[in-house]
Amino acid sequence: MLVLVAFACASAWPQAAKSDPTCSPGNLQQVQPELVQEVDHFLHQLQAAVESNDRDAAAQLFKYPFAVHLKSGGFTVRTPADFVKKYDRIFPRRLVSLVENQRTQCINQVGARGFMLGQGEIWFDELGDGNMQAFVVNLIFY
Repeated sequence: MLVLVAFACASAWPQAAKSDPTCSPGNLQQVQPELVQEVDHFLHQLQAAVESNDRDAAAQLFKYPFAVHLKSGGFTVRTPADFVKKYDRIFPRRLVSLVENQRTQCINQVGARGFMLGQGEIWFDELGDGNMQAFVVNLIFY
């Protein structure tokens, strides 16, 4: 059954991504189906938190401390309370839009470095307790 699910995902994703000019096909069809489910679950949690502006819920999806990189420098987010305080700087409108519109099939795993949303704006992976957590935000494109 898992093989069938993996085959169905692998065959559907490239076609779905091709029809969407905002989505470069990701490479998740090449990883274990269980891992794809974890990535999908993380993405949906992040989307729900960002779409509802639930800063506390979004804060729980990050590993602390983490860096936010900007065109001109950046800053460190040290705690969930620090995250909530700096939320508007971490999630400018363009990043909110990217998260809201991100699709699982457009996510890439980049070797042992983890997974990236968009073109690397948010990186996440299984960290610490085995749960998916974001560990860096790159706003150098904005």
